[in-house]
Amino acid sequence: MPTFFFFTTFKILSILILFNFPITSFCVEVHIKRSLIDFIQKLSGNNSDDVAKTFGWTISTDPCTHQWNGVSCNNETGTLKKIILENKGFNGSIDASSLCRAPRLAVVSLHHNELQGPLLPEISDCKQLTHLLINGNKLSGSLPSSMSNLDNLKRVDISGNNFSGELPNLSLISGLKSFLAQDNQLSGAIPQLDFEFLDDFNISGNLFTGKIPKDAAKFGAESFSGNPGLCGEPLARVCQDETTASEESKGIPGEKLAMIIGYAFLGFVVILFLAFMIYKKINNKKKERTNTSVNPIYASEFIDERSPYSIGGLSNMDSPLITSALVVLKSNMSIPELSFENLLKAPAELLGKNKKGSTYKVVFEEVGSTFVVKRVKELKMSEDEFSKRMLTIDRIRHESVLSAVAFYCSKNEKLVLYDYQQNGSIFNLLHGNFKANQQPLDWNKRLDIASRVANGLAFMHKELEDINLSHGNLKSTNILMDINMNPVISEYGLTVQSETKKNEFMDDVFNFGVILLELLTGKVVQNNGTELAQWVQSVVKEEWTVEVFDKFIVGDMANEEMMVRLLKVALLCMNSGHASRPKMAGVASMIDELREEEEEESIVSQV
Repeated sequence: MPTFFFFTTFKILSILILFNFPITSFCVEVHIKRSLIDFIQKLSGNNSDDVAKTFGWTISTDPCTHQWNGVSCNNETGTLKKIILENKGFNGSIDASSLCRAPRLAVVSLHHNELQGPLLPEISDCKQLTHLLINGNKLSGSLPSSMSNLDNLKRVDISGNNFSGELPNLSLISGLKSFLAQDNQLSGAIPQLDFEFLDDFNISGNLFTGKIPKDAAKFGAESFSGNPGLCGEPLARVCQDETTASEESKGIPGEKLAMIIGYAFLGFVVILFLAFMIYKKINNKKKERTNTSVNPIYASEFIDERSPYSIGGLSNMDSPLITSALVVLKSNMSIPELSFENLLKAPAELLGKNKKGSTYKVVFEEVGSTFVVKRVKELKMSEDEFSKRMLTIDRIRHESVLSAVAFYCSKNEKLVLYDYQQNGSIFNLLHGNFKANQQPLDWNKRLDIASRVANGLAFMHKELEDINLSHGNLKSTNILMDINMNPVISEYGLTVQSETKKNEFMDDVFNFGVILLELLTGKVVQNNGTELAQWVQSVVKEEWTVEVFDKFIVGDMANEEMMVRLLKVALLCMNSGHASRPKMAGVASMIDELREEEEEESIVSQV
């Protein structure tokens, strides 16, 4: 008998595994089931087990495998994902403490019942909650301040209740897309939300007071009507401070106004004269500094003094030798100011520094040219080897790879000059360090960047395959935006120590995958991107894929299916083993296919 039982059990398990049956779905814990049964009993207003049994919520069954009424699960993990009990006639209360015992609960929809009482602070224990839909009930009291701790919350609908008091600090919920709170008794000022990224917002029929935030006006007057204390656009009611200011300006007599204007003009003349005197004084001091040869910063300051071409050795060198020390690459040989002597004289600004080198912005003031000088460190390579490498890279040109302008090489120094790209890097654009007139990168631009960089990198890999020369330090700070806001890969091949490791191409593929994740999530990369990849994979595993994407690209104009497909390409690039990663040519092909499909769908939608 035991042998037969063991054989039968083993056979059943084998069949389950063979057909990929979700064995993990049997693992909802007993204490979670008890809590959920308590929740529905209190929700119904009837503490007996009859209601729970009516909906199939019993200890002897499993919420997922036995499909409790109103419950949806993640089939892969066997965890509860949604509780939807709408229009059931429940007249009890929401027991948030029991509800939130389900750790992966994402959606709670209880709208159009007869629920009463407050929304308890324990609702913040539902850490993964994305949708809270409790509209059309008789709930009352203040909304708990703990709601601001629901970091994953996307959509909230509390309309048609009796909630009162001020709103919690919802501005702390960065990904909020919809907030509907009309027809309550809420009061206080409207919180300063990120209205630009909200799809829906309605607080009509409440007791809010104060001025409507400027960015919120886009939702129209119907979203703010029925609040006697609100003023400002889009309502016709003008705010008191604006009215007072207008009346005061109208109330000034003509003679008094003329006197005020006269005094203002006289004051302006005095200020203008003082400004001229200060400018003249500063200008004279600058001339004095020039005459005494006191210049604050020069490129010569970052040249190693042990170099035979450094400042200390210039007096013993002939000018032609100094000029020839800077190797000007063929396409730039017509620029006369490109000389080592001028480089030493030029003012320099430190842009960045790490263990692999320093980057400087150098201005050739006489001719108005600006370059970036990369000072390469810890590259164990002879002068001849470095020169050969730079000349080899220069012969291979691609529109998405930034070509060097010139380079300098001695025993102790290796410098590479590039044209300065004033639009910065994609790191700057993704993480907020962009100019006032620049907008965050939208989905189409990010896909375009991914495609261009992938093709540029694939081209370089193919052309340099014979000598196994990869980029070696690919990251978002090294992807610059040219004058047309197209990406260009900079610093190709400057930090690779040797040309013998074939897997260095696969290191580039991994780093490109990190850049793709950065483009998709908008998050800053730490620890070589491994933590970001693990976070993305954990979210995807729980079927909340859309939650990983940057709020700037999630919306009606973005194709979420395409975003998910690009996400899969990124994770493929970041496979742990070199052999399991695709070559860059394959990566470029996959992204180009996505881009073509996106363009075709865009054309069809416009017809």
